Formats: sequence, C-alpha cells, structure tokens
Amino acid sequence: AAGSRLGGGGVAEGGASSPAKPDHGSGCPPLLPDSRRMASAPGRSYRPTSTEADIERMAKAKKQNKTLKVNLINCKYEIVRKVTTEMLEFEEVSQDGDVWDLYWTDLSVSTERVARMLPFQCINHFPGMMEICRKATLARNLKTMRRMHPKDYAFFPRSWSLPEEMCEWRAECRQRRSEGRRVTYIVKPDAGAMGRGIHLVQREEDLDLSNPDFNGWVVQEYIDKPFLIDQYKFDLRLYVLVTCVDPLRIYLFDEGLARFATSKYQAPSVSNLHTMHMHLTNYSINKHSDEYVSAESDPNKGSKRRLTAVMQSLRAQGHNTAALTQAIEELVVKTFVSVAPHLKRTYRHCTATHMRAHQIASTPSRCFELLGFDVLIDQDMRPVLMEVNHSPSFEVDTKLDNEIKAKAIQETICVLGLSVGQRETLLQRQKNEAKRRLYGSSHRGRADDSMSSVRGRTRSAFSGPSGRITPSGELRRLCKAGRLTSLHTHNSRDRQLDIVENASRGSSSEQTPSSSDSEEDRPAKASQPSRFGGFRCIYPAERERQMEPYFNSADNISSC
Repeated sequence: AAGSRLGGGGVAEGGASSPAKPDHGSGCPPLLPDSRRMASAPGRSYRPTSTEADIERMAKAKKQNKTLKVNLINCKYEIVRKVTTEMLEFEEVSQDGDVWDLYWTDLSVSTERVARMLPFQCINHFPGMMEICRKATLARNLKTMRRMHPKDYAFFPRSWSLPEEMCEWRAECRQRRSEGRRVTYIVKPDAGAMGRGIHLVQREEDLDLSNPDFNGWVVQEYIDKPFLIDQYKFDLRLYVLVTCVDPLRIYLFDEGLARFATSKYQAPSVSNLHTMHMHLTNYSINKHSDEYVSAESDPNKGSKRRLTAVMQSLRAQGHNTAALTQAIEELVVKTFVSVAPHLKRTYRHCTATHMRAHQIASTPSRCFELLGFDVLIDQDMRPVLMEVNHSPSFEVDTKLDNEIKAKAIQETICVLGLSVGQRETLLQRQKNEAKRRLYGSSHRGRADDSMSSVRGRTRSAFSGPSGRITPSGELRRLCKAGRLTSLHTHNSRDRQLDIVENASRGSSSEQTPSSSDSEEDRPAKASQPSRFGGFRCIYPAERERQMEPYFNSADNISSC
C-alpha cells in the first residue's frame, strides 16, 4: 500500500518494488493508488496526496537551490531580464526579501544596503559612485584635480555649478566680453537625463533657471569646434565596468555606440542656438527628427553606429586611432582617480563590520558598476568628457542596441564569477553555526564533517580540473567558443567565505597577510583577468606607475 501511494507500483514476490505496467492485451486499466481511483471518477479532478505534494515541493526546492538567483524588482529594462533569465539561466526572485545572488537595480544604493549583503551576493552599484555621476560633483572633483595637474586634467570643459558659482561665471562672462570674444555655454540640469532641460546661451541675460523640475544646474563652456563626420556632430557612448574599488580595477568594453546629430553642424550663433538636433547628440532627442537615419537601413550612414565601425572609418582616413584610444582610456582612469579615495573609504565603511582593511582588499567585491561614459572628440582628435551615466539606458529600439547592450550586460555578469556553491556554502555554515550555538561545542565535529561534504560537492559541481568555475548556460557556451579568455578562480570566493567566517569568530589566522603567500596567491589579484570577452582591463594594466602622482594628489585632497 505504501509503494502504491508513492509511485503507483506493486511489490514483487521477492519483496522488491517494481512499477506496474498496463496490460493492453487484457484490457485491464493500470493500477492506481486509491486516491487516484477516487479522483478519476467523472467530474472530479485528480489531487495529489500530501506525500506526493511534499515530494514535488522538495524536488522543486532542490532544483531552485541549484540555480543562480537574480533580483530585478527595481530594474525597468527588459534586456536585463532577458539576458539573466534566458541567456544565463538565472532564476528571477519575486520579492525583495528572497535570497538572491545578483541584484540589478536602476537606483543608487546606500551604504546600509551593502552592509546588509551576504558575501556571495553582488549588486550593480557602488555606494558613493554618484560623486562622478552627478554633473555638479563630477565638475567639482575634476576641477580640484585640474588645479594640481592643469595639463593632465584638461579633458573636461570648464564648468560652473549654479547657483553656488554664479558670481564666478558672471565674472568669466564679463572678462570674455571685455576681450571682444563671444563664447557659447551649454546649460545642463545637475540630475537631468536624455537631454531634458539643456539649452545654449551666449549672454548672461539668456540664462533660464526657472524650470521647477530641476534644482541645480551646471554651465559648461561649449565645444564649438568638434570633429565632424560627413559634417555631422557626434559623440561616443562607452561602457566602463568597475569590478572593485579596493583596489581599483577598471574594464573598458571594446564595443560601444556613436550617436550622431541629425542636422549638419554649424558654429553656434544667435540664429541656431535653439536647433537642438544640431548641437545635441542625444538619441532621445534626435530619434524624433525627420532627418533621423536608422542603422538598419544604412549601418555606415545611420544616426546611431557601432564604435568599432567609426574607428575603422577614422583609421581609413589616416587618423591615429591608437593614440585616440589610449587617450580615452587615460581619460576614464583619471576620472576614477579623482574619487578613488572616497570610493574606497565608503566601501570599507560598508564591509568593516566583520572584516579588517587588509581582509577587504583581499576579497572579491560585493559591488560592481557598469557606467556609460559620454565622450566627444574635438577637431584636434582629443577626447573630451561630457558626463558619466550612473545607469546608462538599456532601452532596445534597434537591432544594433540589442546586439551591443545585451553583450555588454551578459559579459559583465560573466566577469563576476558567480556560482551556486558560494551561496550553498555560506548558508550551510550559518546553519552549522546555529546548531553549534544551540547544542554546544559537542556539535562542532558533526558541523565540520557536514561542511566538508558541502565543500566537496561545491568543488566537484562548479570546478573543473584546473580549479576554475564551470559556468552554466550561455557562459559555458562562450567558454567553449573561446570568446572568454579567462575565468575567476573558484578559490577567490571560497577564500572570501573563509575570511568572513574567521573574522566573525575572532580567529587570528586571517588578521595578517601570510608572508608565505606570493603575489599571485592573493585572490583579489589572481582572480581578475586582464581581458574577459569584450572587456579589456585598462587599470591597473601597466598604468599603476603612471597614475601614481594623481592618486597621491587625490589622497592629499581627501585627507584635508
């Protein structure tokens, strides 16, 4: 009877259970449990018994525990959901309180949010990153560095934050007017996006700060001599990935977008100051223009093009694109250097509850950041930083958007090196610790044996012969295709859990770095590849010595 309730099988004469099979020749119906025979009556639907329901629930829970989980409650972009749940086979959790491995949000994160995270969890923002993602704070930080390094930080237009620096800007206008020079300024709302509220002025009287939707404004000197392609102004949207701020590590995506204005460029004058389709390259503005050209109709003439296609065109015209690329990389790194002490201090504050400073620096980061850098090229082929986008738009309006943005998101997640074993290991440790506190030290041996079993299953399930993670879904296919050149070592996340556990127990084994550990054995450095798919590491990447003076200046400014 028990066998029939569980699986509908009978018991053979020898005592071994065997599944019951219908005898189609005799016309007898298959053997069913009593509950199924009762439910099979006309007009009644079958309901599983409590035992069968428990088995189904346990099987479902076991399957869920073997799947990476993503929280997308505060993410509005469908492409992020498609990449995580379909391409990388994550399971999306439906509530904010559910256990998750990856949290992708369009909002900034607080230090308290990061402090509450578990070591195996990753969130897509660093606390404190708004220091370069707001126009006013970006201008303030870069202006401070420019005072100490005037030539090296000349990649950003002269800027004033209003209303705080209204007097300085008006004095600048009067001086230019006394010199007989007419200068154009571009006025941007501090927290604006997609070109909203932007306008150009050439006189103080034309300044309009009456828009009630914005509190702060930034006035920048307008770049009136940009580099043109086919007489059109354009800028570059670059995708920059920060995987760690302590120590700083930055990746630049090989592919990006070139966004073109839809009216042929003319030098700013009183008659064309309000022609936004000429002076602004924002896609959200130019897509409504009658002159907008879709990338599908003509990839080389479209109003939105691939970054690599534009670079190839410049190279064919005889321009030194290698020097331009190097200048762009230095621009990106120097921008982060200006706020590096602040980012490091903020992150350490979040994770200082259970770990010391050297432990934080040697463990994988709980945060990462995928930023959108908007860069303009002037007529001398020098890159000029326009702004940094905290949550770059992942709206997919064209096939080109889908290809570039999906790949950037996908390979960003692959860089993190997440695995189910990380979550399973830590949660099992928490259970064992709770049992040890409940039953006393006598339970310690059984907890350690259980932990060894979990660690063995984790390594066998997620590590190959070389100790690297064996990823699932799309990541595995990318590795087989040779598109990903390096992977995080499983040892880095395992060591993170060891450090957190030892620190919480007050162990002294991890309080000082071991002198026997070589530089390659330190997880924070050994687990970070120099290239991962389309992402190329631009810092440190042989730039540590070059950037050292700027780091020293930023440290001195931060300590004042």
